[in-house]
Amino acid sequence: MGFDDVVVLLSSERTNVRESAYFAFETIQKICPRAFQSEPKIPNDYLVSRARTIYERARDYPELDALRLVLVHLYRSLKDANPDLIEPKQIFPAHRERPVIHKGNPSWQLQMHLHQAIETALSQLHRLSPDVRQMTLMLALARQYGVSDVDSLLAILAPDTTISYLPDAARAICITSTGENHFLDAPALAMWKNLSSYVPKSLKHIHQNFAGWIDYQRTQESAFHLLNCSLEDALLALSFTHQSLASANLGSLTKPLSHSALIYALTGQTITTDYEVPEEPLRRRRKRLPQFTKIADLTPTLQRPFSFHSELGQEDTILINAIRDAVKKYASDDKRQSRASRFYTDLTATLLRLINDAHANPQISVVAWYVGLYCTDLMLHGSAHKKRLRASTMLTYLSRLSSFAKVVWTDEQLMSDAQHSFDARLELTMHVAESLSDYLTDSELSTIINFFYYLQQTSATLFFDAQALEYSGAFPANTRAHYISPHDFDMTREKLLETPSLEREQFWHFATLCYRLGLRHEEAAKLAVNDVRFDCGDLIVSNVLLRKTNRAVRRVRLAFLTTSEHVALEQYVTVRKARELESLFDSHVIDALQNEFLTALRDTSGNSEAVIHSLRHSAANNILFQLSLCCICNLMACRHRYLFLQHDVFEEQHLDLIKSDIAQSGRQCDLYFPVLDVLAGLLGHVSPAITMQSYLHLFHLLAFELNACRELPLSLKAFMQLVPRNQYRYEHKARYRKCMSHGSESANRYAFKHVVRGSNNQQYPLKAAPAKKRVSTKPLSFSDYLLALHRYRHEPQSHFANNELLDHFDRLDGMLGTEFYDRWKSRDFPVWLRLFERLTDLNSNAVNNDALATLAALHASNTVTTIRQLKRCLRAFEILGLHELHFTARVPENKPLSQAWLEAISDAAHHVDCHEDEQATSPVLALRPRGLRYAPWSHLPTIIKLHQTYQTLPDKTRIL
Repeated sequence: MGFDDVVVLLSSERTNVRESAYFAFETIQKICPRAFQSEPKIPNDYLVSRARTIYERARDYPELDALRLVLVHLYRSLKDANPDLIEPKQIFPAHRERPVIHKGNPSWQLQMHLHQAIETALSQLHRLSPDVRQMTLMLALARQYGVSDVDSLLAILAPDTTISYLPDAARAICITSTGENHFLDAPALAMWKNLSSYVPKSLKHIHQNFAGWIDYQRTQESAFHLLNCSLEDALLALSFTHQSLASANLGSLTKPLSHSALIYALTGQTITTDYEVPEEPLRRRRKRLPQFTKIADLTPTLQRPFSFHSELGQEDTILINAIRDAVKKYASDDKRQSRASRFYTDLTATLLRLINDAHANPQISVVAWYVGLYCTDLMLHGSAHKKRLRASTMLTYLSRLSSFAKVVWTDEQLMSDAQHSFDARLELTMHVAESLSDYLTDSELSTIINFFYYLQQTSATLFFDAQALEYSGAFPANTRAHYISPHDFDMTREKLLETPSLEREQFWHFATLCYRLGLRHEEAAKLAVNDVRFDCGDLIVSNVLLRKTNRAVRRVRLAFLTTSEHVALEQYVTVRKARELESLFDSHVIDALQNEFLTALRDTSGNSEAVIHSLRHSAANNILFQLSLCCICNLMACRHRYLFLQHDVFEEQHLDLIKSDIAQSGRQCDLYFPVLDVLAGLLGHVSPAITMQSYLHLFHLLAFELNACRELPLSLKAFMQLVPRNQYRYEHKARYRKCMSHGSESANRYAFKHVVRGSNNQQYPLKAAPAKKRVSTKPLSFSDYLLALHRYRHEPQSHFANNELLDHFDRLDGMLGTEFYDRWKSRDFPVWLRLFERLTDLNSNAVNNDALATLAALHASNTVTTIRQLKRCLRAFEILGLHELHFTARVPENKPLSQAWLEAISDAAHHVDCHEDEQATSPVLALRPRGLRYAPWSHLPTIIKLHQTYQTLPDKTRIL
């Protein structure tokens, strides 16, 4: 291996890595000289023993990357002559984030003079010219809100921006035309309202207005330090010391709630205006070139390899390098990168030729084909959100995807088996998920995930299993911006448990685990009893697709459950263990009550699209605020402002339990606690970026409240300049001074109240939190009674806490059995459950009891001969919930049913068909309706008799 080989090896890497080629070649040649001899025979550990010395010579990350690549290539070239040679370990460069303070930050002197200039201008605002006054307010608003770029400032100040007021929270929500929600406090709102009168005229000339503001400052002492300051530099300097870094870095990833859902979560009020922001901005339809569409519709059906080959000289590497060189040539020839130039025409022709030739070349792998196709598509047609991408962006995408393909899709046998074997596809998916976790930056992760979407939509080849990848926490297949508040969840519980039964309580435990701990539907439904460990305080969530291996995906702490929920779950698990049941929940119970639960949840929350997975989204946001409240003391002040935070799960007593649980793990609840990392681990995500992108819909609110500088009140001079200049001006001055003496909260509330007064914008006061209903002991339901009797018959060792119930069963002395209890099918369970609930709620009186008794007595003969029997049976059918039935009657010749029979059947909304029978002497009605498919029908006599004994219980309690 010579220096030319090293240059070719590193030709496809980053520029700084390519520039380290000579350093890597010289270093390895000096430390491993025998490896460069002709036909060398070296010891097996020759490279392994010297690898660490080689890596230590690297002075930065590019040099370390170059050393690693050259050393691996050297090992592969020596492997044929030395079969027993041990492969040296690879050391990858660690990802290094840019520090908060770096050379690109604005100088402290610039920040100081900008603040002084704004304060001076605010103190004499009404003396300034309109343009200078406007720019002063814009800069003050940017400083107050923490805006660091021009686009965000223009979006807030756009003419079509609307405002919604939250008077009880002293906050306002600014809704831009793009659907973004921005929170404003009292000072920012006062500045925004003063700007609203003349901003539309000059938004297009914001840079010229800033230049005029700088000219005005030339008359001030700070003019020298502001002469060369641009608007972008000024915004960055003003927001640098107090902008929320989390909001700036992560806020763009999150998908916020719609405006109506946000208002409802914060205040409990439903929006009554016609204005509504769409939940998701519309994606642009990309119009593709016909030549590209013709090629993209083709599938690589030739006999070609699946896996990506990254070695030098391979066709895959040649294709990637050819696309990279074509884009580089276009960028160097046309600095403006115009789509109308001949250079872009040449680029289009080159890229179309490359992917067309790649489709016809059987040596190019499927992975390389789709990487090239995807990058060509982006370069020619743009992405779903942006029409034109820069060449530098295109090169970054190409580098990231090819590097990812080199690590993930290189096992030919595994990829071939994955096309027809589920186990192989699952193994490949796990490898993809583990490799994806190495990409820590949000942009890298977003690039790869967008490529996954592209593969899922266009490729017939299976690169991964989408469901398994989602369950491994690496692929947000569906993102729903849903949030169910704790109060709505409690109200749904009350609706679900209005009819008491053990089945409903079981489903409520299932829903509670999804809502409090963030479990998916399948994860919670397939939990085993032993997965809940109260002694360790956690719950083991196993891989759903690998359940037989009992492979634990994550451990979720039970501390996020409320005390009452924790106690109820422990009692429930104890009963399941006593019955020697392995599963925590019964699948037929979950399936039977899921639709009823969702109906109640949608009705309570006002969200017609809520699903079980919405509970997981809500859990992510709740846990985010719980951990933040535990770690940041100042954040507790915002609990009284928003409705969803005024719940037991956010009270100090419950937060102390969470803090205690965290302390037992050896961590401290302070500002350095990794909230997002812990939350991603609880949800089973490979990276916090996945959590941010799919689940944290209230993150913008948290980032806003974490900015302590926004709590500072307006200065007295600034407040007096922002209020109208009328006869009440000095009265406001006295009141505001008095409020300032009581603290910043009082001053901000007064300023907000004054700014909002007289506004036509909609106000949403804080709705009172629902009163806590006292939980009362509910009577023993009929289904609970049948379950207890079944256990008494078939589980002699079962423990009954209620001795009266045990004595009652002893008195029956085997008269009644529950053989039907184990005979129903899962699909029929909802019918049985509705029957048991109807019998539980049945008003026990003589009329209802006689109706059921008559039905049981006539069940065997299946005949009704008198009008009295008919009326009782019709009432029994109504009790059972059977409606619009079709009966069959046999009548003598020329003697139809009497008018009384027909009226009774018609009044009950049933139908009857009469057939003449020469042998019949009187009308006879068949008891069983024609075509009735009712699973409990054959067991109705037994069930009715059991219900009669159920009604004789002297003390119906829930204790079994």
